[in-house]
Amino acid sequence: MTATSYRAMALTAPMTIEPISIPRPDPEPGQVVLKVRSVNLCPTDVKKWHDKGLAQALAAGPLILGHEIAGEVIDCGDGCTTQPGSRVAVDPILRERRENGSEYLKGIGAAAGSAADNIALLAEHGIGGGFAELVAVPEENLIPIPDTVGFGAASLIEPLADIVHGIAKSGDVRGARCAVFGLGPMGLLHVELLAWLGAEVVGVDPREDRRTEARAYGASETVAPGDVPKIDVAYIAAGGPALAAACREALERLNKHGRMIVFASGTKGASLELDLNALHYGNQMIVGVVGFRPEDAAKTIAFLEQGAVDAERIRAPMIGLEDLQEAFARMGRPGTLKYGIDLG
Repeated sequence: MTATSYRAMALTAPMTIEPISIPRPDPEPGQVVLKVRSVNLCPTDVKKWHDKGLAQALAAGPLILGHEIAGEVIDCGDGCTTQPGSRVAVDPILRERRENGSEYLKGIGAAAGSAADNIALLAEHGIGGGFAELVAVPEENLIPIPDTVGFGAASLIEPLADIVHGIAKSGDVRGARCAVFGLGPMGLLHVELLAWLGAEVVGVDPREDRRTEARAYGASETVAPGDVPKIDVAYIAAGGPALAAACREALERLNKHGRMIVFASGTKGASLELDLNALHYGNQMIVGVVGFRPEDAAKTIAFLEQGAVDAERIRAPMIGLEDLQEAFARMGRPGTLKYGIDLG
């Protein structure tokens, strides 16, 4: 007999993750239901967990976070061509067009859009996040994965494809001196992939433990902020209040024809004063990057097949779904990278 409900861990109040039981969703036309096989805890999830401003929205219902998802299709709605048993990862961004043509982003697992949007999606359409046994997803958001890529590695397709997008915007990095500012999980993935692509990688972070970790991921040099050498490309993975200072130092150390890729987001109103003449005469570029394109996902799958990234190393520590509350509280401490969950 098919179970009529499934287990999830949901944000029920600021800084509170609790187990809940959800009615099993019936897929709507164009929608599939996945059995979640692997999911990771991302710093974006932790921002939502910390956000006391969500208290009012959460009073209307719980929010299931988790947007780095890989799983197996178990049910399909009318009009779907995907077959049950298909192995997939998820593009977590739901896109809608307003009448004026602008794009409105709603996110699976609060990857984009407001908490209220995501709570409504869960209540009205069964679309929650990946910290659950099942998740309903529009078929158009599926990324098929080959048998050569395990579910754990596939759960990294979304964050890695974002990085691949940024690297593509910066051009050929072979032989270039590339600095990665911010050596959290996303910074370390930058380091690992850039080193594999043939770049000379400088890791930049105030924390010594993170600089040590970056050397294990392929950085040829690591420094604290303030000691950055001259560089060809800067990747800004230091977000929040660190964003502006990282961008400032990156521009100061950038060679002529250098590029700065702003990957991370900052606090509200984050700003930077620019020497526009230096930018002009230096033929330098500043590029903001968010999300990924279909070609970035395809490249990411190829990189995973080729062993460019060690998925088991970055998905650490591994925990059970029931351990999420503690994992949220410990995220960012020494020894924690991207908590990974495998649901079997």
